[in-house]
Order: sequence, then C-alpha cells, then structure tokens
Amino acid sequence: DNTMCELYGITGDSPVRANDMLKEFYTHSHKHPHGWGLRYFNKNGTAFMCKEAVSAHNSLALPELLDHEIEAPVLIAHIRFATVGSIAGSNSHPFTSWDNSGREWTLAHNGNIYSGMELLPYLDTQSGETDSERVLLYLTDAMNKAIKDAGHPLDAVQRAVLLDEKIAAIAKRNKLNLIIYDGETYYIHTNIIDTLYSAKKSNHICFSTHPLSQKDYHWEKVPMARLFAYKGRRLIYSGKSHGHVFKPAKLPEYDQGSFVI
Repeated sequence: DNTMCELYGITGDSPVRANDMLKEFYTHSHKHPHGWGLRYFNKNGTAFMCKEAVSAHNSLALPELLDHEIEAPVLIAHIRFATVGSIAGSNSHPFTSWDNSGREWTLAHNGNIYSGMELLPYLDTQSGETDSERVLLYLTDAMNKAIKDAGHPLDAVQRAVLLDEKIAAIAKRNKLNLIIYDGETYYIHTNIIDTLYSAKKSNHICFSTHPLSQKDYHWEKVPMARLFAYKGRRLIYSGKSHGHVFKPAKLPEYDQGSFVI
C-alpha cells in the first residue's frame, strides 16, 4: 500500500467534466485524512481554489462543491497524509506563488524531502511548514534569477528546461511526485515507482496516483525521473532521465505516519 499523499490532475484543450473522477479520488481520503485541496481553471483562465485541513470525507464544503458541475481544462487535486508540518490550512496543497514576471505558479507534491541545502533558505519565508511549499519557493526563486539574467520572461520551453534542471538538482535524495502549472504549461514529474499514472483522451490527459475506475480510461505508468511539460494535451517538452528513482515505502497501516507527506 502506497502511504504517501495522492495527486490527481487534468490538462486539456477544452473543459473536462471532472465531478465523477474527483468523487472517486476523494474517497481515498480515508487513508489520507490530513487535508484536501482542489485548484482548477476555467476556460478563460480564471482560477478557483478550495483547500481545508480536514479529511475530504469529513468536509462539509467538498460535497457542496462537487454538487456543481466542475468543467475545467486544467485541474490539480490533492489529499494529504501529513508528516512534515501540522494539520493546518497553510499546509494543505496545492501551493501558489508569483514570479517576478507576474506569472502565477501552482504546485502539488507527494513524496518525501529528506535533505537538500537548496530548500533551507525558505524555512523563514514560507507561510506554512511543509517541505512541499519550500520546493515551490525554490523553483520560483530559480525562475526569478533566470528572468533577471535573461532580461526578459522565459518562454514555455525555457521554463521547462529550467524546471527540469532544478528538479533534477534536488531529486537525488528526495521523492518527488509533482504536478505544477504556470498558467500556460502543465508539468509532471515522478521518481517513485508505480505512483503516478496517466490516461490520454481525445481532448485531455488525466494524471492520478492510482488508476481511477472510470470507464474508457486506459491508464499507463508515467515514465520515471523525467520532467514532462504540456500545453493543453500537447507535449511540448520531455526531459532526459536524471536517474534518481525510489521504490514506495511498504509500511504497515499503523506505522504510516513516519513516512509520508
């Protein structure tokens, strides 16, 4: 049993009705009771975010939310199993930040961050306590430095190349399942075996920690230790493997807490 948090996401060329998938995804919250979050963007780019520090199955807001049609070309959902950081709204995913070019970034993570000097500077500036939030601040900082050095904002492929390099730099010691969105490009990374799957449809691609049971979805494992960047359904960048691959912890149910994010 994979004891980490769980992720679910959509990147598409047109709005996708996500209610059934989300309902199924959030049933997994019995095993991931420390918070849930959902961020999606409608077709004109307007963002909606809801997150709570309660289990999705105890939430009063979530059933109400899922009673409305959720149709979005871009979506990131998360359920949390806490190890680092208390059970608090500021520690629920997804996290957001703005870079100096005015671009907003959204990140959700599962895995474990064991070490890395790169992330230490953000202990004082983050709003919550999670190492996942520090990953976002680290990436935003790298983006700001690159924008400053270039003298102009980076284009989509340049941003993907930079993210690829910066994720590879911290992947050696750390478990990084990531879904990141920058308002234009949707990035996917996994380096933990059998913990991220994708299903391609005619107008969108779904990603999920576990294959979901919806009919007509053919789930495949996302290739290991590489960054993928999508615009809608179209792959615009595919990185080379950085080689740092982990097996998920197989822990007894009662001992999950020591090992998760």
